[in-house]
Amino acid sequence: MDGQYLIRIMFKNLGLKILGLFLAMLLWFHVATDKEYEIDITYSFEYTEPPESLLIAAKPPQEVRVRAQATGKSLIRTLWQDRIWQIDLDSAEVGTLTVALTREDLPTYGIEGLEISQMSRDSIRVVIDSIAQKQVPIVSATIWELAPNFVRTGEETWIPDSVLLTGPKQSLRRISSVRSEAIEIRNQSESLDREVELIPPDAYSVTISPAMARMQQRIERFAQQEFGNLEVDVTSKSRRDSVSVEPPTISVEIGGPRSVLHSLPVDSITVACVIAARDTTGQRRAVYVNVPPPLQVLSTVPDSVTVRRHGRSRTDTGS
Repeated sequence: MDGQYLIRIMFKNLGLKILGLFLAMLLWFHVATDKEYEIDITYSFEYTEPPESLLIAAKPPQEVRVRAQATGKSLIRTLWQDRIWQIDLDSAEVGTLTVALTREDLPTYGIEGLEISQMSRDSIRVVIDSIAQKQVPIVSATIWELAPNFVRTGEETWIPDSVLLTGPKQSLRRISSVRSEAIEIRNQSESLDREVELIPPDAYSVTISPAMARMQQRIERFAQQEFGNLEVDVTSKSRRDSVSVEPPTISVEIGGPRSVLHSLPVDSITVACVIAARDTTGQRRAVYVNVPPPLQVLSTVPDSVTVRRHGRSRTDTGS
């Protein structure tokens, strides 16, 4: 019975109780908002577009903080005010534009009783430059790791092999290439053809076109082949004697992509031996073998030859 009695007392004259609570809250709100307060208000800058053929060339200031003082009632009015500060660039020219920030230009200026005691900046600088375009090559950032006994045939092919940059003229002068997204190719045994994202230059207002490129790479099985009886080309730095080497020919084992190796002309393999003027007869000299890329020399037999001089005016040594 006591519980039911308390419930009836609580809900008796409920309307009057709610009205009294509302009036009490209204009185409290009136007293609280009638006091003076000091707060910081942050305004974000919004820049209009500069004249045609011009653009903002460096990241401009983004905001300003303002210390405002007023009664609570006046400060509440700022909650419905636009906190975007428009910066007009309609008459901007190439160079650095300095824009003064005044209290009169504040979006909340004119609210009765609102006083601005401090601003975090009194001006801003905006760098303006003319719009330019530039074509630059793509630089690969691919890391390759092929399957065992497979090799790449030639370099990567990019389609397109360059991109068009659009942005501030001064910024484009410092950009010479665009890098591809860093990707890792692991255990690859087949030729590759894939779309790769391009990394935009780290420069304000610079864009690239296209944003993607197709990377192609031919991959083949590694093969080996021996080429025998290759003549050693002798180059001598001595003007006094004629020089020859023994043996006059060598064998070379070459490795690389199967298709390239099987179509390799023998005359594209060069074997050279450089004889210095101080070399004596009987001295051993290394031989150097050059092959077209992407082929590589695996071994030479022999890897050095014996120097033979002819027509010397003094006794040869080591003969």
